[in-house]
This record gives sequence, structure tokens and C-alpha cells, in this order.
Amino acid sequence: MYNIYRSPVSGGGWVKVNTAPVSGLSFTDTTVENGRTYYFVVRALDAVGNEGPASAEVSALPHYRIGWANLQWPPAISHTVSVINTTPDIYGQVWIEGVTSQPGATPGLRAQVGYGPQGSDPRGSNWVWVEATFNVDAGNNDEFKAQLQPETVGTFDYVFRYSTTN
Repeated sequence: MYNIYRSPVSGGGWVKVNTAPVSGLSFTDTTVENGRTYYFVVRALDAVGNEGPASAEVSALPHYRIGWANLQWPPAISHTVSVINTTPDIYGQVWIEGVTSQPGATPGLRAQVGYGPQGSDPRGSNWVWVEATFNVDAGNNDEFKAQLQPETVGTFDYVFRYSTTN
């Protein structure tokens, strides 16, 4: 038998999360928030319920699984470089089964639009990323929007990216 303890910080602040001793080899904590790291330790119980020392600490980052995402609109932009004018709004949508169909923005869901040299990998350091804001519920999807303000002349690719783990 075991007790499970959780903390929002590493190294302490432990709060017991199970209501009865755990007898199996697994435990599901249903009270966590997605996109937030938690730290756990386990303490074994003897026959009369005395706790042993804490196990080694482990961490977990619960998150939603993104099922589908896109850059919704526009498919192409022609923009004159300016210190004042941004691109038109750029829209992207994301779907998470059973989650984005709920009203409003999905907690812990982050969206960014970025641009970089044409044909380059968006994971590269030469891409510029801007936080997008929740725009509207679009059917079962969450829709986000953002604007870019390129500072150099050139031909660029642009994409949306989404994360439920930051």
C-alpha cells in the first residue's frame, strides 16, 4: 500500500492526493491542470499504516493531444515592409477531441504564428514567432489570430504552431 504526494515545485510542499491507500502499481491524478508541471513522491505504508521514507521525486506534465491544426487564412500575403503597418490578420485553427468543442479558449493551449526564409525549417533559429490570441470558437475548433511585422525585404514562409505543453 502507498500514499501519493504532489507538489507544484520540486523538492517539497507535498500534499497527499489519494483519499485511500493505493494498492496497485498505477495511480491517476484527475485533479491536475494541463500544461502545468507537477512533482510526485510515493511513500510505502506498513501493515498498520505507518509511512516509510519518500521515493525519489518524479515529474509529470499533463497535456492535451492535438488532433488537427492548420493555418486557416490567408494562403499568401504580399506586404510592404513598414515600421507602422503589420500584415493583415492571419488565422489558424486547432482541434483537440472533446476539448476545443467547449465554449471559449482552451486552457493551456498556446498558438503562435511565425515566418522565416522560404523553404527553411520552422524549427530553425532564423524564424520569428509572435503569440496569437484566441479569436472565436469555429465549429469544434479553437481559432486564433495574429499579425506579423517583417523587418526585412524578402520572400518568406509563414505557419501556425500550437502547444499544450508550452
